[in-house]
Amino acid sequence: MRSEGRPTKGIAVPWELRVILWAGASAGGMLGVWRAFTAWVVHFPWVQIAGMDLVYGFGLGAGLIGGMCAVARLFPVISSSPKVQHLAALLSFLAGGAAFGLVGAAFFFAMPGFTLSEQWMELVATFEAGLSLALALWPFPFQGRRRDFLPRSWPWRMLIAGALFVSLHGGFLFLHISNQSALVIWPGAVYQQWSGKWAGEVLLPNAFNRLALLDAFVSGALLCLALLVSLRLAAGNRLWASRPLR
Repeated sequence: MRSEGRPTKGIAVPWELRVILWAGASAGGMLGVWRAFTAWVVHFPWVQIAGMDLVYGFGLGAGLIGGMCAVARLFPVISSSPKVQHLAALLSFLAGGAAFGLVGAAFFFAMPGFTLSEQWMELVATFEAGLSLALALWPFPFQGRRRDFLPRSWPWRMLIAGALFVSLHGGFLFLHISNQSALVIWPGAVYQQWSGKWAGEVLLPNAFNRLALLDAFVSGALLCLALLVSLRLAAGNRLWASRPLR
């Protein structure tokens, strides 16, 4: 908090914009690196795929944190009312997940060949992925007194995000759909395209779907980690900027 009558270290860019940009850069970088690795494993053009997913990750991460920051603007940073804090956390969860899904929808509709009538489940799953990540960040760390995370809670939040992504993709497998998933998850059909290199004649028929479940877990955990890192950096920068100058 700023002290009246005492100058503080100012920042030219609003704090909310900084955390949104950091979230986008962290999520985009993490997703890009992960997709570069998976594309290299299956002999896909990894540079092109990594660049594409870097853009996806940037937009999705920035959208999720942007939605949460929009709610944070409506509430005081420090509130003595637990009800206000809980309401702010709930609205941040919903706004962040919805913003993630809307950004994902924009990417879907920009893709050539996308048809809503056939791929609407992928669109819904992307909204669910956003809500899963927002839930893993619960409560939004800059609401009320909960302005930051404890480092020891990060593995649990990553585990929650990964598990939610697995259950999300598991819904497609339950419906025997192996060629669709949320925007940030590669379904089993993607891995099966390289079945010859995987010695597909030896693998079980559902082996590639299991790889997709692993992909879902890692994607969720890494995206959660990226967002946690960006929020930690933002919290440190905010405290640094609010210190009075001597």
